[in-house]
Parts: sequence; C-alpha cells; structure tokens
Amino acid sequence: MTSCSTSVQTDGTYLTTRQLAERLQVSPNTVCRLARQGRIPCHRVGHRTLRFVAAEVDAALRAESRVDRFAESPPHDIDTVIERVVADVRRDARHRR
Repeated sequence: MTSCSTSVQTDGTYLTTRQLAERLQVSPNTVCRLARQGRIPCHRVGHRTLRFVAAEVDAALRAESRVDRFAESPPHDIDTVIERVVADVRRDARHRR
C-alpha cells in the first residue's frame, strides 16, 4: 500500500512514473517501490495511477541523504544527492537478488 496524497495540483508540474524513473536513471518499478516504501512522496490520480512533483521528490531525496552514510560530507547540489540515492537503491537491489 502506498502512502500517497490524493491532493490535486493544477499547475502541470506532475511527473509520471516513467518520467521520474528517467530523471533518476532507475526503472519505473524502482520508482513505485520507493513510493510504496514512503521514501519519495507521490500523489494518487485514480485507482492505480501515481504522479510525482519534482520539487517534493528532490526534497525527500535531500532529506534522506542527510541521514544516511553521507551525513559527514553533505552534497552541495541535487544532482549529487540523486546520484547517491540512486547508487544506494541499486546497491539494495543487487543485494536482494
């Protein structure tokens, strides 16, 4: 069960699961898993459709990076944060296999 908001934003800043996956350079399944785990915020549109706001996801990934193993040397830009979180996600996926 995902912990998604059902609020609606009308300024067109939503990303689809596929768009966010491309932006983070991970699979759409990974994006769905991160949302299901509550690691990134999502908005439910209809019964099964998820949408993401880039700024909310960036903030969540930034916050997550502050409490992980990179806390001693916090990154200075969002690209570094995203790279580190994606590396962690990929590492976790390899350990599950």
